[in-house]
Amino acid sequence: MQTSLREDILEAILCLAGEGGGPVPVAEIAAQLRAEPRTLDPVLAEMAREGEVTLEGATASLTGPGMDRARGVAHRHQVLQCFLSERLGIDGTSADREACRLEHQVSDETIDRLSEMMGEEATAGGSGARPLPDFGEGDVVRVQLIRGSSALDRLLDLGILPGEAVEVRRTLPNGAVVLLVKGCDIAISPEIAGSILAVKR
Repeated sequence: MQTSLREDILEAILCLAGEGGGPVPVAEIAAQLRAEPRTLDPVLAEMAREGEVTLEGATASLTGPGMDRARGVAHRHQVLQCFLSERLGIDGTSADREACRLEHQVSDETIDRLSEMMGEEATAGGSGARPLPDFGEGDVVRVQLIRGSSALDRLLDLGILPGEAVEVRRTLPNGAVVLLVKGCDIAISPEIAGSILAVKR
């Protein structure tokens, strides 16, 4: 089975569910990957047999080993995206897409060396950064990483991009987050908010 697809699925579940690991509807995972849900069913079934995910109805959750692997994939993506955008000057959308392609082939040694070279820039999407919903109302945060590509173009259009400082104005009952971005209040869905990693200023 294609390793890259399995890793994409793990990363998508982490992106959609955060550190809780699920459960996430398979339809949402498919939408994140721009795929048909039925095409993921056999892959998820094999991943469940091998202990990376737990399936219940039409939802999938990460197991302990699945979470560990998903974090590793997300870290590789973050380091590569940061390198491509910050050091090579590639625009955010292109850097994200290129990182998606490279993250499945790059060695751990290369990621470690890139991380060392870039210092805090490369680790911002790891233990130092948290998903946006983890912050409280009134917190001013700096966006470090946007995980996944499904909402990236829209967020860039709104001015929500890595390096940008935003204020968490309020959290709505449905989990949506209202941000103050360049003087404007912008509401984003819980799923998109969870894909934004930031650090408190």
